Amino acid sequence: MRDAARRWLFDVELAWVRFWRRPARTLVGTWAVTVAVTAVTFVLSLGDGLHQYLTQRLQAFTPALWVEAPGTGPDPVAHAILAQPGVAGISRHAAAPVLVSSGRSALPARLEAYEPGAMETVLPGSRRLFRGVPPERPGEVALGAQLAAQLGVAAGGTVLLTAAGGESQSAAVVGIVQAGLATIDTQLVLTTVETAAAAAPDARWGYAVAVDPGVDLASLRLALQQATGLWVQPWYEGRSSFLEALAVERQVMLWISLAAVVTAAFATASVTALRVMEQRYELAILQAVGAGFSHILRTVLAETLTSALVSSALGAALGWAAGWALSQRPLPLPPQFGLAYLPVQSKWSHAALAAGLTLACTAAASIAPALRVARLDPAELLREK
Repeated sequence: MRDAARRWLFDVELAWVRFWRRPARTLVGTWAVTVAVTAVTFVLSLGDGLHQYLTQRLQAFTPALWVEAPGTGPDPVAHAILAQPGVAGISRHAAAPVLVSSGRSALPARLEAYEPGAMETVLPGSRRLFRGVPPERPGEVALGAQLAAQLGVAAGGTVLLTAAGGESQSAAVVGIVQAGLATIDTQLVLTTVETAAAAAPDARWGYAVAVDPGVDLASLRLALQQATGLWVQPWYEGRSSFLEALAVERQVMLWISLAAVVTAAFATASVTALRVMEQRYELAILQAVGAGFSHILRTVLAETLTSALVSSALGAALGWAAGWALSQRPLPLPPQFGLAYLPVQSKWSHAALAAGLTLACTAAASIAPALRVARLDPAELLREK
């Protein structure tokens, strides 16, 4: 065991010496791996950040569960909902398509109405995304930021809400919703249930339900349906295509990252092939003085893996640092991107995955040139020299 360890240590020391004999060539190989690992680490961080960002922003203005209860809703329904374990609070809720107009501008929008005192309970993440105040009195609304900008109104202005049946209601704008998600910022009109009853009498009515952290939505949904006899909808129902697109996006980013890793591995293998062919006479001398097949193979692989290890560690650190910096100081994006900023969630697991994949691919790609030089006939090579 000790002899084997000494042999490995000698091979690594020899590889390290040979590693720096041609600094320019060495830097070319390490640079390719460093850039690839940095890019892969950052892409993985961006994929997780984008998934988390979109999910959180969507949930901020979508109740965890929704119970369909037409009209004003009988009191026994509210009592039955609140009696279920895991329910943190409820609010009457109405949803309807409306036309929002100001001056000569009119745009289609989605009206969402809640009880003022319960809005922050059923939409716990929404308050921090408001500019101004949430609507609390009849005749007050909050508009999505892009919707307000396109209409040319701000907090303190007024808009006209027109329902599909032709009913109209004037409303004062008291707040602007800056969710950072295009589907919300361009369509949302938040208001009170009194305003919704007057402006959109044909709205879809129900109860928005807030749940305690860690509660299984599927189980609670079934319990509420059994207790009320009404249809219960979780926040993700009706958004399956959107959530599937997020899952596909993460997989695509992973495959792009793998392609970058493989490209870097073959670049390193090409540099390895050039290096061993230039140093084949030195390796032939080692074989002539007693170095065996396994010794030459270990020396070449140790040289390649040492280079890959150093460059992978550097690339992982750079990728993680870039992701962490952008998570602390987000990069704003233009409105056409549909996001407020570039969402990045930096994790050490991303760096470890990128470095590990790169090392594995580099080792696999370097085996062929290492085997080729280890099988050369030293006597023939020395005669040529």
